[in-house]
Amino acid sequence: MLKLFTCRAVLEALLMNLLKPESLPPALSQGVIFQNLVAEQKLFYQVNSASSFFVVETGRFKLVHYTQSGKMVTLQVVRAGESLAESALFSTVYPYTAIAKVASRVIFYPKQLLLSSLCLYPDLAENFMTILVRHIHSLRVRLEWR
Repeated sequence: MLKLFTCRAVLEALLMNLLKPESLPPALSQGVIFQNLVAEQKLFYQVNSASSFFVVETGRFKLVHYTQSGKMVTLQVVRAGESLAESALFSTVYPYTAIAKVASRVIFYPKQLLLSSLCLYPDLAENFMTILVRHIHSLRVRLEWR
């Protein structure tokens, strides 16, 4: 139980850092970009070149996948304080479209800059892996509920 608490604390600390780029290593914090979006505005489209990882500062996004027949399938809703497009770091394209559901503000972490920082700062890499594990666990739980 202590290990779970420790991982949760690490995750919360990292997410707080990702919401406050100035608390991250200077090489990373100086490269982030903030963007405001209006309701229904697309952050990125499925199959666009994957160039960034994002943290939602305010608002919420619906992540949708378009099938070959054109059907839209909702994958997830991402809220303030959560991240999206983690897979962009290891892929050439985004696997889904992100749509702002309300006025929102996101923090862009450019892919190459974040990958370089993960190599240079092992603690940051470990914390980032915690985020990825959390997402995998969340997806498994949701699949089990279906």
